Amino acid sequence: VFGVRLKESLKYASKRVSTTGENGELREWGFVPIVIAKCGLFLKERATETPGIFHRNHSYNIRIERLKSLFDQPPQYGKSFKWEETRFTAYNVANVFLAFLNDLPEPAIPFSMYIPMREVMINTFHNRDETITEYKSLIHAMPTENLHLLLYVLHLLALFARKSAKNMMKTDELAKIFRHALFRHPSSVTPQHELDELVVQFLIEKQDRFMLPTSGTYVQPSEDD
Repeated sequence: VFGVRLKESLKYASKRVSTTGENGELREWGFVPIVIAKCGLFLKERATETPGIFHRNHSYNIRIERLKSLFDQPPQYGKSFKWEETRFTAYNVANVFLAFLNDLPEPAIPFSMYIPMREVMINTFHNRDETITEYKSLIHAMPTENLHLLLYVLHLLALFARKSAKNMMKTDELAKIFRHALFRHPSSVTPQHELDELVVQFLIEKQDRFMLPTSGTYVQPSEDD
Protein backbone atom coordinates (compact mmCIF):
# COMPACT_ATOMS: atom_id res chain seq x y z
CA VAL A 1 0.00 0.00 0.00
CA PHE A 2 3.03 2.30 0.23
CA GLY A 3 4.07 4.17 -2.89
CA VAL A 4 0.93 3.37 -4.90
CA ARG A 5 -1.92 5.64 -5.92
CA LEU A 6 -4.42 6.42 -3.18
CA LYS A 7 -7.34 4.75 -4.95
CA GLU A 8 -5.34 1.54 -5.31
CA SER A 9 -4.23 1.61 -1.69
CA LEU A 10 -7.84 1.99 -0.54
CA LYS A 11 -8.88 -0.94 -2.71
CA TYR A 12 -6.64 -3.22 -0.68
CA ALA A 13 -6.66 -1.62 2.76
CA SER A 14 -9.32 0.87 3.78
CA LYS A 15 -10.89 1.65 7.14
CA ARG A 16 -14.05 3.50 8.11
CA VAL A 17 -13.64 6.79 9.94
CA SER A 18 -16.26 8.58 12.00
CA THR A 19 -16.85 11.66 14.08
CA THR A 20 -18.80 12.12 17.29
CA GLY A 21 -22.13 13.89 16.89
CA GLU A 22 -23.63 16.48 19.20
CA ASN A 23 -25.36 13.76 21.25
CA GLY A 24 -22.23 11.60 21.49
CA GLU A 25 -23.22 9.20 18.73
CA LEU A 26 -20.64 8.04 16.18
CA ARG A 27 -21.30 9.10 12.60
CA GLU A 28 -19.38 7.45 9.78
CA TRP A 29 -18.38 9.84 7.03
CA GLY A 30 -15.78 8.11 4.89
CA PHE A 31 -12.82 5.79 4.43
CA VAL A 32 -9.06 6.29 4.63
CA PRO A 33 -6.13 3.87 4.25
CA ILE A 34 -5.73 1.53 7.23
CA VAL A 35 -2.21 2.79 7.96
CA ILE A 36 -3.50 6.37 8.20
CA ALA A 37 -6.45 5.40 10.41
CA LYS A 38 -4.38 3.22 12.76
CA CYS A 39 -1.43 5.58 13.07
CA GLY A 40 -3.73 8.60 13.24
CA LEU A 41 -5.72 7.16 16.14
CA PHE A 42 -2.52 6.26 17.99
CA LEU A 43 -1.21 9.81 17.55
CA LYS A 44 -4.49 11.42 18.61
CA GLU A 45 -4.77 9.29 21.74
CA ARG A 46 -1.14 9.13 22.87
CA ALA A 47 1.05 11.75 21.25
CA THR A 48 -0.65 15.15 21.16
CA GLU A 49 1.70 16.46 23.84
CA THR A 50 4.87 14.72 22.59
CA PRO A 51 7.54 17.38 21.88
CA GLY A 52 8.56 17.70 18.24
CA ILE A 53 6.49 14.67 17.30
CA PHE A 54 6.72 15.20 13.52
CA HIS A 55 10.24 16.65 13.52
CA ARG A 56 12.14 13.44 14.17
CA ASN A 57 12.56 12.01 10.71
CA HIS A 58 15.02 9.15 10.21
CA SER A 59 15.87 8.05 6.68
CA TYR A 60 16.31 4.52 7.98
CA ASN A 61 15.25 2.98 11.24
CA ILE A 62 14.65 -0.72 11.74
CA ARG A 63 11.50 -0.09 13.80
CA ILE A 64 10.08 2.21 11.14
CA GLU A 65 10.79 -0.31 8.40
CA ARG A 66 9.20 -3.07 10.47
CA LEU A 67 6.10 -0.99 11.10
CA LYS A 68 5.79 -0.14 7.40
CA SER A 69 6.08 -3.83 6.51
CA LEU A 70 3.24 -4.68 8.92
CA PHE A 71 0.91 -2.30 7.11
CA ASP A 72 2.14 -3.43 3.69
CA GLN A 73 1.56 -7.16 4.20
CA PRO A 74 -1.53 -8.89 2.75
CA PRO A 75 -4.16 -9.95 3.39
CA GLN A 76 -4.79 -7.91 6.57
CA TYR A 77 -2.53 -4.92 5.84
CA GLY A 78 -2.36 -4.21 9.57
CA LYS A 79 -6.09 -4.29 10.23
CA SER A 80 -5.82 -6.64 13.23
CA PHE A 81 -2.56 -5.11 14.43
CA LYS A 82 -2.61 -4.04 18.11
CA TRP A 83 -0.26 -1.38 19.43
CA GLU A 84 -0.28 -2.87 22.91
CA GLU A 85 1.60 -5.91 21.63
CA THR A 86 4.54 -3.88 20.30
CA ARG A 87 7.17 -1.40 21.46
CA PHE A 88 6.85 1.18 18.72
CA THR A 89 7.34 4.76 19.90
CA ALA A 90 5.16 7.73 19.08
CA TYR A 91 8.00 9.00 16.88
CA ASN A 92 8.02 5.72 14.94
CA VAL A 93 4.28 6.02 14.35
CA ALA A 94 4.52 9.68 13.30
CA ASN A 95 7.29 8.80 10.84
CA VAL A 96 5.23 6.05 9.21
CA PHE A 97 2.13 8.28 9.07
CA LEU A 98 4.10 10.95 7.24
CA ALA A 99 6.00 8.43 5.11
CA PHE A 100 2.76 7.00 3.71
CA LEU A 101 1.60 10.48 2.68
CA ASN A 102 4.98 11.48 1.25
CA ASP A 103 5.18 8.26 -0.78
CA LEU A 104 1.88 8.81 -2.57
CA PRO A 105 2.54 9.39 -6.31
CA GLU A 106 0.02 12.24 -6.13
CA PRO A 107 -0.51 14.20 -2.89
CA ALA A 108 -3.76 14.36 -0.94
CA ILE A 109 -4.64 17.53 -2.86
CA PRO A 110 -4.59 16.40 -6.53
CA PHE A 111 -2.16 18.03 -8.95
CA SER A 112 -5.11 19.44 -10.89
CA MET A 113 -5.94 21.60 -7.85
CA TYR A 114 -2.42 22.99 -7.42
CA ILE A 115 -2.72 26.15 -9.54
CA PRO A 116 -6.36 26.93 -8.58
CA MET A 117 -5.60 26.71 -4.86
CA ARG A 118 -2.55 28.93 -5.15
CA GLU A 119 -4.57 31.46 -7.12
CA VAL A 120 -7.24 31.56 -4.42
CA MET A 121 -4.63 32.42 -1.80
CA ILE A 122 -3.17 35.15 -4.02
CA ASN A 123 -6.48 36.69 -5.08
CA THR A 124 -8.41 36.52 -1.80
CA PHE A 125 -5.59 37.05 0.69
CA HIS A 126 -7.29 40.08 2.28
CA ASN A 127 -10.73 38.46 2.48
CA ARG A 128 -10.58 35.36 4.66
CA ASP A 129 -14.28 34.53 4.31
CA GLU A 130 -13.94 34.50 0.53
CA THR A 131 -10.83 32.33 0.82
CA ILE A 132 -12.76 29.81 2.90
CA THR A 133 -15.66 29.77 0.44
CA GLU A 134 -13.37 29.23 -2.55
CA TYR A 135 -11.34 26.52 -0.84
CA LYS A 136 -14.44 24.72 0.35
CA SER A 137 -15.71 24.61 -3.22
CA LEU A 138 -12.39 23.26 -4.54
CA ILE A 139 -11.96 20.73 -1.75
CA HIS A 140 -15.45 19.30 -2.15
CA ALA A 141 -14.85 18.95 -5.90
CA MET A 142 -11.92 16.58 -5.29
CA PRO A 143 -12.19 12.84 -5.90
CA THR A 144 -13.89 11.29 -2.87
CA GLU A 145 -10.81 9.35 -1.77
CA ASN A 146 -8.66 12.50 -1.79
CA LEU A 147 -11.33 14.49 -0.02
CA HIS A 148 -11.65 12.03 2.85
CA LEU A 149 -7.90 11.67 3.28
CA LEU A 150 -7.33 15.42 3.26
CA LEU A 151 -10.08 16.13 5.79
CA TYR A 152 -8.80 13.38 8.09
CA VAL A 153 -5.23 14.67 8.02
CA LEU A 154 -6.25 18.31 8.45
CA HIS A 155 -8.37 17.40 11.46
CA LEU A 156 -5.47 15.54 13.03
CA LEU A 157 -3.01 18.39 12.39
CA ALA A 158 -5.42 20.95 13.83
CA LEU A 159 -5.60 18.84 16.99
CA PHE A 160 -1.81 18.93 17.31
CA ALA A 161 -1.71 22.66 16.60
CA ARG A 162 -4.07 23.25 19.53
CA LYS A 163 -1.56 21.49 21.80
CA SER A 164 1.46 23.37 20.38
CA ALA A 165 2.39 24.82 23.77
CA LYS A 166 3.50 21.31 24.74
CA ASN A 167 4.33 19.58 21.45
CA MET A 168 5.94 22.60 19.73
CA MET A 169 3.94 21.92 16.58
CA LYS A 170 2.44 25.27 15.56
CA THR A 171 0.50 25.48 12.31
CA ASP A 172 3.38 27.10 10.40
CA GLU A 173 5.70 24.24 11.43
CA LEU A 174 3.12 21.63 10.53
CA ALA A 175 2.61 23.31 7.15
CA LYS A 176 6.34 23.10 6.40
CA ILE A 177 6.51 19.44 7.38
CA PHE A 178 3.33 18.34 5.57
CA ARG A 179 3.51 20.59 2.50
CA HIS A 180 5.04 17.91 0.29
CA ALA A 181 2.55 15.31 1.50
CA LEU A 182 -0.54 17.45 0.98
CA PHE A 183 0.14 20.11 -1.63
CA ARG A 184 2.92 20.13 -4.20
CA HIS A 185 3.61 20.83 -7.87
CA PRO A 186 3.69 17.77 -10.17
CA SER A 187 7.40 18.32 -10.78
CA SER A 188 8.02 18.64 -7.02
CA VAL A 189 10.22 21.61 -7.90
CA THR A 190 8.81 25.06 -7.34
CA PRO A 191 10.68 28.17 -6.16
CA GLN A 192 7.69 29.41 -4.16
CA HIS A 193 7.35 26.95 -1.30
CA GLU A 194 6.33 29.83 0.97
CA LEU A 195 3.01 30.25 -0.84
CA ASP A 196 2.37 26.50 -0.76
CA GLU A 197 3.03 26.50 2.98
CA LEU A 198 0.60 29.39 3.44
CA VAL A 199 -2.08 27.38 1.67
CA VAL A 200 -1.51 24.34 3.90
CA GLN A 201 -1.35 26.47 7.03
CA PHE A 202 -4.66 28.12 6.17
CA LEU A 203 -6.30 24.75 5.53
CA ILE A 204 -5.14 23.47 8.92
CA GLU A 205 -6.33 26.56 10.75
CA LYS A 206 -9.76 26.53 9.09
CA GLN A 207 -10.20 22.76 8.74
CA ASP A 208 -13.50 22.74 10.61
CA ARG A 209 -15.01 24.93 7.87
CA PHE A 210 -14.38 22.28 5.22
CA MET A 211 -15.84 19.21 6.94
CA LEU A 212 -18.53 17.20 5.18
CA PRO A 213 -22.11 16.89 6.42
CA THR A 214 -22.55 13.45 7.94
CA SER A 215 -25.19 12.59 5.36
CA GLY A 216 -22.68 12.77 2.52
CA THR A 217 -21.77 10.02 0.07
CA TYR A 218 -19.21 7.58 1.43
CA VAL A 219 -16.41 5.67 -0.24
CA GLN A 220 -17.34 1.99 -0.54
CA PRO A 221 -15.39 -0.26 1.86
CA SER A 222 -12.97 -2.87 0.63
CA GLU A 223 -14.10 -6.48 0.85
CA ASP A 224 -12.13 -7.21 3.99
CA ASP A 225 -13.33 -4.13 5.86
